[in-house]
Amino acid sequence: MKNIFKTLIPCLVLALGMSSCYDEMDDKDVVDAKYALANTPTVTMSGAAANDHASATVAASISTIDGVVESGFMVAESSDFSDAKAYIVENATSISTTLEALAELTTYYVKAYAFLGDGRLVYSEATSLTTLEAPSYELAGTYTATDYDASTGEADGTYEVTVEVNGSEVKITNFYDGGETVVGTYDAATQTITIPTKQVILVHPNYGDVWMMAIDSSASYIDEITCKFTPKGGFFQTSYWEALCGAGYFGRYWTEMSHK
Repeated sequence: MKNIFKTLIPCLVLALGMSSCYDEMDDKDVVDAKYALANTPTVTMSGAAANDHASATVAASISTIDGVVESGFMVAESSDFSDAKAYIVENATSISTTLEALAELTTYYVKAYAFLGDGRLVYSEATSLTTLEAPSYELAGTYTATDYDASTGEADGTYEVTVEVNGSEVKITNFYDGGETVVGTYDAATQTITIPTKQVILVHPNYGDVWMMAIDSSASYIDEITCKFTPKGGFFQTSYWEALCGAGYFGRYWTEMSHK
């Protein structure tokens, strides 16, 4: 009887041990939590620097993109990121983007992020950058122009224009990327450019002359297009205008131009 009793004790201990192991392995939440922790990527900022007064380049690395459904950067003017804006980029182990339309001499706080398929967000450490002082320009020069659809506000083509100034006369070449020159006047005291309506901006191969027609907010035709020039940063924006030909119109726009 004593020998049998001694034999049964190790068996019972072994059975209890196997039961305990079995219960722990069967706990899915515990297993999933350990798996998620082991597969959490590390996100690290690798660069953040201003390019000029209005743009900056930021970069980061992600140790693995397994399980990452979205990645990008959070950018804010507040160090607590309460006013943060997300810049989404394509998933990769090395990510970067150019921040645009920034304010001059302004500090921005940046951190990279990876959004995981299980709903978790992983962030890098935060860093900061400060934009440079905006240069001042004369009106004459070369500009990058972007047309914006007056109805949707969406960009509808970017191209290069040149501005010539002779006294109060202003010549703008390649409006609407059409290769033509429109003529207006410049009031240096108010820094306002005025462009009389119905000037040719494009000769279309099928529809002939296309005119730049001034319109107001209700799309009614008016006499002139106006532009306010800002020397600091070299920028001006037109009032509304329409690209019109004899057969109809191509679109209604406003145009923004930035000095190169």
